[in-house]
Amino acid sequence: MSPIFAGAPRRAAGFALAALCGCGHPAPPPAPPPLPVLSAPVERPNTPPSLSVSGNAPDGIATYGATVALTARCDDREDGRLTGIHWTNGPGELLGAGAELRLMPEPGEYVLLATCSDLAGTATTVAASPRFEIIDRWSAADSVPVLVRLPYATTRGGSITPRSPGRSFDGTARDSLARGLLTVNVPSGDFRATGSAVRTPYMRSVRGNVASDDARRLSLRAIDATDSSAFARQLAQGLSEGVREERLVFVHGYRTSFESAAVRAARLAAEVQFPGATILFAWSSNAQLASYRSDQRAARDAGRQLAALLRELRADPGTSDLSIVSHSMGAEVLAAALRTLHEADSAAGATRMPPVMFREVVLVAPDLAAGAFLEQVLPALSARAARVTIYASAADFALWSSWGSNGERRLGLGGRFATLARGVETIEVPYSATDALGHNPFTAPPFRDDLHGLLVQHLPAALRSLREIRRDDGTIVWQLP
Repeated sequence: MSPIFAGAPRRAAGFALAALCGCGHPAPPPAPPPLPVLSAPVERPNTPPSLSVSGNAPDGIATYGATVALTARCDDREDGRLTGIHWTNGPGELLGAGAELRLMPEPGEYVLLATCSDLAGTATTVAASPRFEIIDRWSAADSVPVLVRLPYATTRGGSITPRSPGRSFDGTARDSLARGLLTVNVPSGDFRATGSAVRTPYMRSVRGNVASDDARRLSLRAIDATDSSAFARQLAQGLSEGVREERLVFVHGYRTSFESAAVRAARLAAEVQFPGATILFAWSSNAQLASYRSDQRAARDAGRQLAALLRELRADPGTSDLSIVSHSMGAEVLAAALRTLHEADSAAGATRMPPVMFREVVLVAPDLAAGAFLEQVLPALSARAARVTIYASAADFALWSSWGSNGERRLGLGGRFATLARGVETIEVPYSATDALGHNPFTAPPFRDDLHGLLVQHLPAALRSLREIRRDDGTIVWQLP
């Protein structure tokens, strides 16, 4: 076929198509079907859960022992009702989990927070309470036991007995001081009927946390030994965290075991509601009625060790936050310690350390020769103590017996035999405010109240609830009500 006619069949086919469509040109091919438009799915934003809290959260100040009861409801649009709720305090400490919180907060400041998270991990946190403070404050009316942390230093022999702390030390003497910390449970009836106490690092109530019979049981719960460096460090730390950085040394009397001395010191702290640390100095009394002479020698020998403890407790120059209470023959220990301190200061000369100073020196029923006190002890005390107080009784049968045994009038006798001196406040204790021997006034409410005014409020006798008795020579004796 010639090239002229090569495209004839194609043209003929085109003409035929044109004829069929009734147009003069070929029909275009049909358009392809439109492709589906693919668009990204629209994601709805995850809504944080809704959280609400109801309950009895304190507002302001509440007393330790109050129970906080809170209930939270958490709803989420995507996930419905949620129960994964966590309760925390301000610093983020976990307090509980679940829809309800039951809590008896320890003393301190709080803001309670509730947090709820949905399944996607989105969380909502709300304040479940305003800022509040829990105060551990109690009185005799609360009927709760008190735990007293009692630092001790002792010249007694023996070793630590954890299961029976009171039997750790006996009546034998050692040359060095053993130190440690006792924990004593003091029942509710053993503190002042009036006023209230506040928790310190050395004394706290334990309401709701111990067996109910502890409210009536006086017991030594624990004992820990320490060395002199740890003793000083722990004491300083506790005082820095407390209400007032004051220290009170208690020196027990004749015929007293280690356990009895610890009980008396712990009760003293609770009785007067002392805001600082009460420290027991336990010398090697034989705790026997027939051991008066050996106890007297041991008391005098222990003065050197008490002086060492007082030097350790020495306050910074210019301050006076150290007080001391001695009972009965404990006055012999104190007198010997003062002689040791005076001799050491004199020997040191210009290189000596600042002297040991006292804010309060209290001698309760002191079994000490009155003449020796006036001539030897008082001059040293006058230079070291802001105030010296003697509690004396005319009805102290134990001191009447001691006068007969020693042949010298005793400092703790009152009435017409009372020892009066410039710079000393003498308080007459009536027989109704002592024990059967007239020698132990510590459990009498008038004595507790007066000792609180002296050791805690630091009030002079004229500003306490005492009766003033003016003698014919113009001297004044004060009397407990």
